[in-house]
Amino acid sequence: MKRYFTIILITFISIPVFSQYQWVDQTNNGFNNNSIDYSIDAYDSLNAVVGGYYSQAFITTDGGNNWMTYDFSTVADSQDAIDASMPDPNHIWLATEQGMILNSTNGGVSWQIQFNDTNITKNMDYVEMFDSTNGVAMGDALTFGATSAVILKTTDGGAHWNSVNTQSFGGWSGDEWRRIDFVNMNVGYFFESGGNPQKLYKTTDGGAHWDTTNYSQVDTYSMVLKFYDENIGFSYNYDKIHYTLDGGDSWTTVSINDQGWGMDIAFIKKAGSFNVAVAGNGTISFSADTGKTWTADSTLKEKGIYAIRYPDSKHAWAITGIGGPRGVWYQKYDVVADLKSRDIIPDKFTLSQNYPNPFNPSTKIRYSLPQKGFVTIKVFDMLGRDVTNLINEEQNAGQHEVNFKANNLPSGIYFYRITAGGSAITKKMILLK
Repeated sequence: MKRYFTIILITFISIPVFSQYQWVDQTNNGFNNNSIDYSIDAYDSLNAVVGGYYSQAFITTDGGNNWMTYDFSTVADSQDAIDASMPDPNHIWLATEQGMILNSTNGGVSWQIQFNDTNITKNMDYVEMFDSTNGVAMGDALTFGATSAVILKTTDGGAHWNSVNTQSFGGWSGDEWRRIDFVNMNVGYFFESGGNPQKLYKTTDGGAHWDTTNYSQVDTYSMVLKFYDENIGFSYNYDKIHYTLDGGDSWTTVSINDQGWGMDIAFIKKAGSFNVAVAGNGTISFSADTGKTWTADSTLKEKGIYAIRYPDSKHAWAITGIGGPRGVWYQKYDVVADLKSRDIIPDKFTLSQNYPNPFNPSTKIRYSLPQKGFVTIKVFDMLGRDVTNLINEEQNAGQHEVNFKANNLPSGIYFYRITAGGSAITKKMILLK
């Protein structure tokens, strides 16, 4: 059954508390309102794509002042866009309810079918391109309980989409893109809907294998989930927010003043800060302290929020229209006060798997410190010999990242070890030249 909604562009400065707002109707800006579906992605404050019914996509390159309608029915007829991904203004991907992945390399002018295999899935729910070359997609199982959901990966811009999952770990996403999220090509999360009991799964090898997390400890259903990185993630269900800082090993639950459905979660990235927004069907709530406290904006309460995207810290895109008429709007807020961003203070000492892995010639290593202290990170070869010291200094509590370059090292297995506060963690990485 189709859902009906509206699309809205919200523009604001920082993460505000609002007193005044202005709506500008964009109905005459090139939109076919009767064809708006509920998939949206934005590269920045100017470039965005909205998927449509009836093999259509709507694209703006000027911040919503004008929308171009692109019809791809001659390539793929009767397709409804479930999810959209726009890693840059030229490259666009759509996942359709009828089981296809479509791609444009010229900003929507022309399209091609990249995937359509009804032998393994008839419903594509999710597509996420991390750049114009690498991405992940997901399709529902053909028969729930008898087959598993399909995880597809591409490393050549979609010329080939390869099925990678090797185990039966779940059947359906439940509400399309809302219950699956990959943070990179290796780490992803998936909440299985329709099963009994329902479970939140995690993969660290790109979808080949999946393990259950400890999400069952919150004893609730996930309506939408989103992860900032492989450790920090949020799940939203009615008036409850559940968040983890350790990759799903433990969860904390907080209540917010919103009785609507959990519709979407978005991270607002800004240098030196961390902010997250969650959308119920009537309220957008913001947190600047990793989910501990929330500030609500209810100015869209009568519109029915469906999806949100934040390409930067000053602009937001949203789809609305749950239970109401469809239309296109531009919204500008007058800021009264800013929600001050605070550093993320993790609950415990962690070391993430390096990414990418295998790597050539450089890789990133992330780690978290619950308190200020002296930190050492060393790299060793298979024989235990020191290769290099990456970190050897006092650091503040919070999330940290270091880059390891192995230009002059041969291919092989290496180990990286972090020591801080009397604790030590070691992980393995592979250099493949």
